Amino acid sequence: MGCCATLGRCVIILFNIFFIIVGLLFLAVGLFLKFGSDLYKGQLKQVEEAIEKASKNSGAGEIDITLDLGSIVEPVSYTLIGIGVLILAICIFGCCGACYKIKCLLVIYVVIVLAMVAGEITLVILFTSYASVLKTPLASALKSGIQSEYQGITGTNLNSVAWNVIMQQFKCCGAENYNDFTEASKWNRDYTSVCGNTCILKTPMTCCKTLPSSNTVSDYACATNPTTENNYMNDGCLDAVWNPYLGNTLYIGLAFGLPLLLQSMLVLFSIVILCDGRSTCNKVKSEQKQNDEKRPESVDSNKNKPENSNDKDANISVKSDDREVSGEISIVGAAGLAKAAEMSAMNHNSKKYVAKNQTSPEPKMASYLRKYFIYSPLSRFRSKINKIYPKP
Repeated sequence: MGCCATLGRCVIILFNIFFIIVGLLFLAVGLFLKFGSDLYKGQLKQVEEAIEKASKNSGAGEIDITLDLGSIVEPVSYTLIGIGVLILAICIFGCCGACYKIKCLLVIYVVIVLAMVAGEITLVILFTSYASVLKTPLASALKSGIQSEYQGITGTNLNSVAWNVIMQQFKCCGAENYNDFTEASKWNRDYTSVCGNTCILKTPMTCCKTLPSSNTVSDYACATNPTTENNYMNDGCLDAVWNPYLGNTLYIGLAFGLPLLLQSMLVLFSIVILCDGRSTCNKVKSEQKQNDEKRPESVDSNKNKPENSNDKDANISVKSDDREVSGEISIVGAAGLAKAAEMSAMNHNSKKYVAKNQTSPEPKMASYLRKYFIYSPLSRFRSKINKIYPKP
C-alpha cells in the first residue's frame, strides 16, 4: 500500500501541475481579451475589411462593418477567466492534498472530480442516445436569435456576421431550413437599389451555393427563386454542424474517453492515499497502545530498585546508630506514622498519575521526585522502625 500511495502522490502532483499550467493559460488569455483590447484591434480591423470585401464581391454592394467588440469579446473573456480559476482551484486542492497528505483537501478533490465524471458521462449518454433532448432547445434558441437579430448579408452585428459565415462554411441555410428567416424582423429583403428592379429575397444570399458576382437580376435567382440545385434552402446548419462533429462517435470517444480515464485514475490514486494515511494512523495508535501497556511494568520495576537500595542504607544506618534514647524513639515513631500515611497517599496518587500519563514530557523529573520525595522519606522511616524493632 505504501508504494502505491507514493506512486499515486507523484502521478496526482504531476498531472495537476500540468493542468495548473493549462488553467494559467486560460486565465491569461481571458485577462488579455478583457484588458488588452488595444493590442488586437489591428487583427480585428483586418477581419472587418475581409468581410467588407466579400460583401462587395458578392454583388450586395459596399458595406461599412463596425463590429461591436464588447459584445464579442467580453463573454468569451469572462468564460475563459472562469474556466481558468476553476481549473486552478481544483488542481491546488489535488496538489496540496497529495503532497502534504491533507485529508480534507483530498476529499474535496475527489468529490469535485467525481462530479465532473458524472457530468461527462451524462453528456456522453445525451449526445449518443438522446440527441433530440439537446437539439430541440438549441434549435429554438438559434431560430429566436435569427428572428430578432439577423440583418442579412449587410448586417454588421455579431449574429448576422456569424450566420453568414456559418452558412457559407457549412453549406446550410438557417437553423433547420430557410423558413427560419421568414419572421426575421431586421432582415432587409428588398434589394431594389442593387438589382435595378425590385428583388424580394426568399432566402439570404449566403444560402446560395454560388454567391452573386454581378448586379444582374439573374444572379440573384438563387435567393429570389431558390431551388435545391442552386440553394441550401433545406439543409439546416444545426444538423450540418452536429452530425459530423457532435454526433460522431469517434470524436465523442476521444473528447470524453481520455478525460474520463484520466479522472478515474486520479480518483483511484486519491482514495489509495486516503486509505494509506488511515492505515498509518491506526498503526501508530496500535504501537502507542502497546507501549502504554508495557510502560507500567517498567515503572514498577524502577520503583522497587530505590526501595532495595534504601533498605540496604537503612540497615547500615541501624548498625551505626545504636545509641537512640527511648523518648526520641517515641517522638519519631508518632511523627513517622503520620509521615508514612502521607507518603502512602502520595505514592498511591503518583501511581495513578503514572498510569494515566504514560507519555509524560519529563520522565526524568518524575523519577527524581519519586526517588527523593517519596522513597527516601519512607526509607528513613523504616530505618527508625528497624532501630526500635531490629530483625532477629
